[in-house]
Amino acid sequence: MTPEEIILHTLFESGTSKIQDLERYISDDIERYGTRLGELEKKLVGAYRETTAGEAGDDETGLFEEEEEEESGALALCVLFFKH
Repeated sequence: MTPEEIILHTLFESGTSKIQDLERYISDDIERYGTRLGELEKKLVGAYRETTAGEAGDDETGLFEEEEEEESGALALCVLFFKH
């Protein structure tokens, strides 16, 4: 089989009988959704930058403070439970 015959056979097996259908699929679906994904990525990057820019200086004051010997909370209780 020639490469052209292989492509036509594959298209026929997947329900497409014309190469124009494949070209239409590429132009309509893939390019359109690729553009939408590009726009969505820009929005996500902008939202991420907004979110991280506002949080950068808020928690730095208490970040490295020493904690008390006895900790409370569910995680600390689980750690104590599994230690013994």
